[in-house]
Amino acid sequence: MQSRDFHFNRFTLTEVADQVGVHVKTVQRWALSGVRGKQLRSFLLGGRRYVLPSDLAEFLEDSTASSKDSALRHSSKDAAEAKTARKRRGAQ
Repeated sequence: MQSRDFHFNRFTLTEVADQVGVHVKTVQRWALSGVRGKQLRSFLLGGRRYVLPSDLAEFLEDSTASSKDSALRHSSKDAAEAKTARKRRGAQ
């Protein structure tokens, strides 16, 4: 019975792509190479690559957190650059 549960508690890369709304090649890249230092944990079974729901959730959570951190760093950097540019214009 446990192997039957295992069959239903895993996703193919195509299923992951459909759920997340990206191309299957993007999911393959996440699983094989990673993105922003995070790699989607996956495993091969019978020549097909699968992802556990918990691994997908962890990857998406980590990726979302890194995206937010990155956006925050960029926005604060942009704000600092804009402030510096305003000061320079005021000095001219």
